[in-house]
Amino acid sequence: MTALSSQSGNNVPGSEIVDKVLKKKPRVSRKEARRSAREIQLERELQAERLERQAERETFERRTKQFEEQIEIQQSKLQTQDTKFEEMEASQHRLGATVRDLAARMAGNNN
Repeated sequence: MTALSSQSGNNVPGSEIVDKVLKKKPRVSRKEARRSAREIQLERELQAERLERQAERETFERRTKQFEEQIEIQQSKLQTQDTKFEEMEASQHRLGATVRDLAARMAGNNN
């Protein structure tokens, strides 16, 4: 403090020197302090809400992806079943033709 006083000479009031030494912070009224505290609280609440929404969105996206994968699996199974059904119908037609051919041969042998 004495060093600052001797450097600045007698032109600087003692209160300014004390302020420089103590590095006083600007005064904040109680109203401003309450408002700042409220703003901080609101910011925290807003951040918590953002995080919650982000978590919900990620959960929704994950479940949507799972459902899409399940749909693809079911569509693949349906396609496989359709193919097997078509193969069975073709086999049934071949078997029917074979039975008719055998019946015709047997009818021809009996005459």
